[in-house]
Amino acid sequence: MSIINPYRFAAGGGGEFVAITSSETIEEDGNYKYIKFTDSSDFTVDSAGNSGGSNTIEYLIVGGGGGGGAYTSDISYGGGGGGGGGEVVYEAEWAAEVETFDVAVGVGGPGSSAGYSAGTNGDDSEITNSTTTESVALGYGGGAAGSWRNDGLDGGSGGGGGGYSTSGGASTASDGFGMAGGAGTDSSLYGAGGGGGANQAGGVGGSTAGGYGGAGKTYGGTDSLDGSAEVYGSGGGGGMYGSNVASGGTNAGSSGYNTDGGDGTIYFGGGGGGSGGTGSTGGSGGAGGRGVVIIRWKFQ
Repeated sequence: MSIINPYRFAAGGGGEFVAITSSETIEEDGNYKYIKFTDSSDFTVDSAGNSGGSNTIEYLIVGGGGGGGAYTSDISYGGGGGGGGGEVVYEAEWAAEVETFDVAVGVGGPGSSAGYSAGTNGDDSEITNSTTTESVALGYGGGAAGSWRNDGLDGGSGGGGGGYSTSGGASTASDGFGMAGGAGTDSSLYGAGGGGGANQAGGVGGSTAGGYGGAGKTYGGTDSLDGSAEVYGSGGGGGMYGSNVASGGTNAGSSGYNTDGGDGTIYFGGGGGGSGGTGSTGGSGGAGGRGVVIIRWKFQ
């Protein structure tokens, strides 16, 4: 399984290699091992290796996605925004040290169920030194989307603003990647903003459609043994007063028409889609997808 570059370490040469143990399943792929953490746990570096073998660890950290905004019977028009994607943090060569590390995996935020309230932010994902409690790296959860007249909330990537004159949430990303959510519009059908993604800001809501969800970051082979690329931390699509559906980014929720917004895919940190519709028919915002933490090292 290669996150970015399977040839980063030179072949041969002897020396000592990184050794890691954990209660989680350790998978093997050629000269490498990896652990995909889908819930909070820990791992122990038993040997830090050396430059003659391997002495670094590769990691990917994705926060939980933010919940989408609602379109419900307590309002007569205007859609809910799309939830922001979780922050995406990648490190190719983290220097190994003999220590135990705690892993937190952020859950996705629930979508809003009422037309005047925002969804809920996703939870953070993090690797922390168990002894010093010092953070190695932190991926903030995605910002929740606003519903009618509500601004999107700040997060790893910001949530989209609800229908009418609203602002998208800002990105709080510090260790990794995240972008702002799109604004909602007060013109015609009151399109809500799309959630920000790790690689692209959320689209601005328009008079004929809600804003698209921002694109996430792509890393090759992190979730499969066949080397396929995967996309993490995408934003959800924004709803509107009408039938046009705005797409979420890959592994994030699209907006709903007279139904709930789509959920973000679990273990990819995508934002939930906003709900939209006509009359008094609509639904709740989609839930954000749970994040993930993946570590990988050369063991022989």
